[in-house]
Amino acid sequence: MKRLMTSVLNLIFAIGLSGMAVAGNIDSSRAPSSGSGMYSLTQIYDYLNSGIDATPLPGFREPGAAPAPTMRTTKQIFEDIKAKFAACDTTIAAVKQGKKFFSTVPGSWGVRTGTAQLVPTPTSTPTSTPTITPTPTFACGTNSVVYGAKTYHTVLIGSQCWMKENLDYNNGCKEVVWENYVDKGWCGYYNGTDYGEGLLYQWSVAMVVCPSGWHLPTDAEWGVLESYLSTGTCDLNRYDDFSCDPAGTVLMSTTGYGFALPLAGCVAEDHTSAHRLELGMTDSAIEQDSSHYWGHGTQVGHEGALRQPRTKVRAGSVRCLKD
Repeated sequence: MKRLMTSVLNLIFAIGLSGMAVAGNIDSSRAPSSGSGMYSLTQIYDYLNSGIDATPLPGFREPGAAPAPTMRTTKQIFEDIKAKFAACDTTIAAVKQGKKFFSTVPGSWGVRTGTAQLVPTPTSTPTSTPTITPTPTFACGTNSVVYGAKTYHTVLIGSQCWMKENLDYNNGCKEVVWENYVDKGWCGYYNGTDYGEGLLYQWSVAMVVCPSGWHLPTDAEWGVLESYLSTGTCDLNRYDDFSCDPAGTVLMSTTGYGFALPLAGCVAEDHTSAHRLELGMTDSAIEQDSSHYWGHGTQVGHEGALRQPRTKVRAGSVRCLKD
């Protein structure tokens, strides 16, 4: 097509700009007047395609003088154009949208080319309302939490949502080398044996080991739980003592709420394991002083819950609370 257009343009510049002798029909020898259009593009296309003769458009004015005898007629020019199409092995019928076309230039003797552009009628696209998938509501007591390939069941006690099992997640703390009397962020099992009661954590790692959306409960949050389970006196500020009967008994029970706090013991400051089957101690996120935090737990023979300061080196159980 590029070769065709080059040939046609060469032809037009060679013979068209000197004027086209046209008048009452497409083979007339008279010239059009300046500023008027004699034929429509459709008429030119019909002539080049099927030889249908054209008549001047309404408003076309004949010039006062005839063109020079050496000028070619419009029909002769169009026949030359048809010959160029034939030389390029095509026809005017092949001129379709997106290809080259011909049209008269108002007020001149020339013919110009361009590329057909069909502007589509805009269609309104209905605005779709995005579908919002609601975030599933966590139902404490029904839903469980999978963390580190282990499943932790949940229980709602008052307004608090607790895990029903001690945490047993290794975030790298099991690979930490123990150092006596130093909180290195160590965790491990009682005497190195997994009794199914969870890992025992030093305080620094206990603070960060719960899964996202859960946390190590504070001293005050343990107090809320113990007070809720109490039917008698509940001293939340007790020091190394039991209170809030029968909270300790309820927390150890596998029935009722099923909190089932095991008597998992602890790992002492010198790395000896102690008090398993006697004490079930859990860490809290609140310091008693720079070296101690408040621990909460249960002990055989006591209906109440124990609150006592424990060194950060000593490793105890972790029970996570939902944010």
